[in-house]
Amino acid sequence: MYVCERLWGKERELGFEGEIWFFQENEDDPFRIVAALYDTNRSQLAGGVHIGLIGPQEDQWANADAAVAHIVGKAKNMREKIVLNGLHIRCDVDGMKVAIICTRPLERDERKRAFEFLGKVSIIMSDGIGKMCLIGGDVRTSSEDLLHAWHVAPEHIVGRPREEGGIGDTGMPTALGAADTIYFVCTTYGDHAWSKKTVSICGLGKVGGGLARILMRDGYQLILSDSNPALYADLGSDLLAICPVKADRFSTFYFISHRKVHREAATVFAPCAVRPIIRLDTIDEFSRSLKAIVSAQNDEIDLGCPFELAQMLHDRGIVYVPGPAVNSLGIQMLLREHDLERIPYEEILIEERALHLDVLRSLLLQAKNEDRPPYAIAMERIARGLNQ
Repeated sequence: MYVCERLWGKERELGFEGEIWFFQENEDDPFRIVAALYDTNRSQLAGGVHIGLIGPQEDQWANADAAVAHIVGKAKNMREKIVLNGLHIRCDVDGMKVAIICTRPLERDERKRAFEFLGKVSIIMSDGIGKMCLIGGDVRTSSEDLLHAWHVAPEHIVGRPREEGGIGDTGMPTALGAADTIYFVCTTYGDHAWSKKTVSICGLGKVGGGLARILMRDGYQLILSDSNPALYADLGSDLLAICPVKADRFSTFYFISHRKVHREAATVFAPCAVRPIIRLDTIDEFSRSLKAIVSAQNDEIDLGCPFELAQMLHDRGIVYVPGPAVNSLGIQMLLREHDLERIPYEEILIEERALHLDVLRSLLLQAKNEDRPPYAIAMERIARGLNQ
């Protein structure tokens, strides 16, 4: 049995300015696919695929409705990131997001079938809406997963392994963009009070773990956390190998509960998880020594009152740089994958990194000169971009 259904009710309920589609290949499969696609005049839509479980854990979706709502929010995040960084014009692209929703952990063969089905879905969606849908990686998706989908739909899947001719995993480029943002914030806003090079990171997956490794090489002290402590062993081994031989491990990095990390004394807090951490109930919990929040995730702030929260941080002297301004390098690289036939990966990364820094520099200098929250400037630029 094959099912392809448009979720009209969800579109109205969530106020989504586009289409939400549900796909099911076989009734007894433990996975389904949901996609949120913006209604746009652009010729392409691009976004990642998040594979996750329905379940009671903090990093799982409570039910199918929660998964759909989350993916719609992620599509909005992708649109904001694309527009803020001028990709909507440069690449004639708008945002989308896809989820592979699983009712239980997938066996190896089931996971392969799920991503092969993703390839079929990418073709169906592109044909159905008359636009090229480009799908890359996201939470819990590997470049090897995407290779299964690419074999089915090579024009629509980006992010397959570099040894297979693709751009590879985008976690490290995204982490590089976050590290560049931290450096620029510290040099642009910093004074003697910023002299302690301490960064706390919440979420140690591909982006957060990569950011930790980059910052360790540059001599930062790190406070690290994740809801999955199983990640600590490998990351800790890597950081020990990176840090100076004579350094005291406990003065260089340590791990802490992910529920407490935002309260720790640090110069910069870098959220890299998948749930909002800037909320009315946490706004007073951030350390008084905190100087900046540099978000490498997409949904770090409660959208019920984001401008109020951003202003509260600004009034406390905390420079809050939102996700769309920090973590665009991943989607920038995915949109350049087809250029690998004529341009080396390293040259593409240098070009895209420079473009990211140009946008970031312009945004933060305007915010500093006008003494306003960078979040407010970013949202104004996004609003103008959507009207172009």
